[in-house]
Amino acid sequence: MKGKNYIQEEMLENDYGFLVQKRIHDLCKVNNITTNKLANQSLLTQSTVQNIMSGKSKNPKLKTIITLCTGLGISVKEFFDTEEFNNLR
Repeated sequence: MKGKNYIQEEMLENDYGFLVQKRIHDLCKVNNITTNKLANQSLLTQSTVQNIMSGKSKNPKLKTIITLCTGLGISVKEFFDTEEFNNLR
């Protein structure tokens, strides 16, 4: 049986993964690029970005997010500076 803390951590991980996915989608839309182009700009494999976007990768590493930020030309602070991330507990 799963304990309360485990369930809360699982929910947080799912929320985090979804928020990262949504943020990447929004940034691609604003910059008028596809996720495949973002992968190329970030020097990541297309499968890495596709796994994040499909939800297969529910908890992407910070290093991957930093690499995506570099490809987008933004700081990590800018990536996480959204109402959704600021309200994440």
